[in-house]
Amino acid sequence: RGLSRSHPAVASRKENSVAKKQKPAPGLMELIKHTCVLRDESDRGCALIAAAWIDDTLKELIRSQFIDDRAAADEMLEGDSPLATFSARTKLLCCTGIISKKVMHDLDIIRAIRNLFAHDRGKLSFETPEVRDRCASFSLIHEVKSLKTVMKDEPRDKYTSLSMWLV
Repeated sequence: RGLSRSHPAVASRKENSVAKKQKPAPGLMELIKHTCVLRDESDRGCALIAAAWIDDTLKELIRSQFIDDRAAADEMLEGDSPLATFSARTKLLCCTGIISKKVMHDLDIIRAIRNLFAHDRGKLSFETPEVRDRCASFSLIHEVKSLKTVMKDEPRDKYTSLSMWLV
């Protein structure tokens, strides 16, 4: 599914005349494999890996809007360039109408949780109040729950399920 043009989290837009190349959305088996990888990770590993996969998806979604010039796109999307951060990518996608404010809200929460895990030197977990409370504030979780009937109402499961829904 992924945050491709057909994903429900992506606003519909008219195609422009430039031919677009986009990485295909992951298939069901690939998503199951990714979910298994996250399940076997520590809380820190789960948060960091899921956010990295989403960041890659955001980058590819932006790249799909550019002309077919990989070098020019890389100059904008890699290293210390203007669109190389998770935050800049979500803001651009929202400002251009490609994702909704609700999607941006949840992506900002995922980014904040990722940053907590990346910079905390202690025993942070999804049950830590600061992380648990952020997971409780996801606005798209009801859409994910409607697709995943076995989802538990636990912070880690919410984070993982929403992340995989967005990838």
